[in-house]
Amino acid sequence: MKKLVVVLGLTFGLVGCASTQIESATRGAVSGILDATTSSSTTSTAKSVPTIGDTTISTSAKQGRVDVKTHRASRTSRDVGQVMVVEVVANPQGLTKIAYRNSVHLDSGGNLKSHARIYPVSPEGFLIDDDVFFQNGDKKIVNTGKYYVKASASDTKAYATGEVDITRGKTNIIDVVLE
Repeated sequence: MKKLVVVLGLTFGLVGCASTQIESATRGAVSGILDATTSSSTTSTAKSVPTIGDTTISTSAKQGRVDVKTHRASRTSRDVGQVMVVEVVANPQGLTKIAYRNSVHLDSGGNLKSHARIYPVSPEGFLIDDDVFFQNGDKKIVNTGKYYVKASASDTKAYATGEVDITRGKTNIIDVVLE
């Protein structure tokens, strides 16, 4: 009887030890897979262009708070949201224009009313304190070149920042995804 108790105790001890080791190994493997998937998907989807008007915009993990002051000619510590020239179309006058079209909320995919300030970027990469103010639907004549866009939602704290290249003699349609 004592031998049976000792054998059962050792068996349960070994099974418990083995299951703990198996559980530890499984957690490590799953954690490694998730880390690899997260880091590769973050780098690949961060540059992808969402479809404006559809709800195919994927959310990304928040990487901390970014202080966005749209009225200052300064870059943010990192770009938030997405700013993109989605279409370049000919216009009858042949003038270089920007059309500030859609602003979409990153999490919900819904349209938001917003405004943006667009700062020219010098050849050295500095922002020039001579911004152009836009609201949804505005079209304005600008010079050709690189611009830094700082967009802000009117009704909530959602922002988008980033650079765009403006094509000469065309209407450059800009959409933003606010984060």
